[in-house]
Amino acid sequence: MPNGFPEGKFRIINQDTGIRLLSHDNGFVSGSLDAKSSTTHETGEIKANFAQDPSFRIGSSGGKGDDDLWWFHQGKDAHGRLKGNYLMSNLDVTNGRFALQAERPPGNLNENVRFLMARIDEVKKSDFGTPIKNLFLPDVAEKIVKALATLYPQESSDLSFEQQSSLSVTKWVEMNMCDPDEDEIIIEPDVVKLALSERISMAPREQKEMFLTLWGWGREGVSKWQAEGGYIFLEGKPELVLTLVKNGGSHNATLVGKGEPNQRWQFEPKS
Repeated sequence: MPNGFPEGKFRIINQDTGIRLLSHDNGFVSGSLDAKSSTTHETGEIKANFAQDPSFRIGSSGGKGDDDLWWFHQGKDAHGRLKGNYLMSNLDVTNGRFALQAERPPGNLNENVRFLMARIDEVKKSDFGTPIKNLFLPDVAEKIVKALATLYPQESSDLSFEQQSSLSVTKWVEMNMCDPDEDEIIIEPDVVKLALSERISMAPREQKEMFLTLWGWGREGVSKWQAEGGYIFLEGKPELVLTLVKNGGSHNATLVGKGEPNQRWQFEPKS
């Protein structure tokens, strides 16, 4: 078993919850390209469809196709030397191959969160439902979005900055508090502030916790993985292990220190 992982394609299933790691195909988005005629030199736009990068998910079963399958790739350079041990998504998308990546929450936690709470105190409660980019100047909105992405990394990992800044403060909290399969509930501004305060109190001050996403294979710094004794961790760094952390009525997949529930994993070969 290379670096503790099976040969071939396999599923990664949490032993305590039955939840498995998934990669989600986000399909295509419509857009346009600037174009210029080589004969008349006129400029214009051409409509096109752009493939979106896949995103990391967790779930009790596979979504569509084989999106709960993974394979372990021991990449080599042009001289045949081992470059790394990558945990690859089984998705075959237009944008290429993607691998599981561990990232730290963006920005400095204390600085960004202090800034966030100071500005939220200035906002009228009636404005909590307004998109952040419409509520603040661009530089202020950027800091607030970074702070929110620090507090809610799992919810925001597959959203672009434009999408993040288009959300309201209330919507950020709703993404974390509400089950998308249940009826929508109204969250009052006072509850929003309380939820943010509680989230801040739970956040790791030294930012040791890491969240998971997908990176294009071949990108500099793609995570290398190792498995041993039911634990999955970054190669040579067993102090932080893959864990399902309970968050309200759902779970987040993160890397945290040993000793927490939901840290043991099993591999199920593709049948």
